[in-house]
Amino acid sequence: MKTSTKLPIIFVQLLVFMMTLTIQSCDYGYSAKVINNSKTDILIEMKFDKAIMKEQIMKGRPYKNNIETFMNQGGILISFDTINQISKRKIRPNESYIVDEGLGGRPDFSEFISIIIYSQDTLVLDSKVKIEEAFKKIKARTFVLEIK
Repeated sequence: MKTSTKLPIIFVQLLVFMMTLTIQSCDYGYSAKVINNSKTDILIEMKFDKAIMKEQIMKGRPYKNNIETFMNQGGILISFDTINQISKRKIRPNESYIVDEGLGGRPDFSEFISIIIYSQDTLVLDSKVKIEEAFKKIKARTFVLEIK
């Protein structure tokens, strides 16, 4: 007796439908990064919004995981003040640091109160508007702040 290994047509159609649905329902991700194209190290000081961080924790996003996400996006961590929520990070020449990333079309930088970049010229971004304006869209869902 010969057994057929062919799948029933309804199973194949269901499989194709499920794969199509999965591919079409994917959310697009964005990233915002600081690129150091200068010849010297730069220092990035980021002050996080305590209320936003607390809100994310209350929604179930663990604090430790939230902070580790920001701490492991490039560069060298110099310090992190857990009381005042201030991170300092060194970025070497020709390196970058992802400041914000997630799902959607563009970063909202909601976690930040300010970002200060110490280089040959100090750049003070002390509001969400200034932060958003500093990062330029270079392609779909990719935003960059380049330090020269």
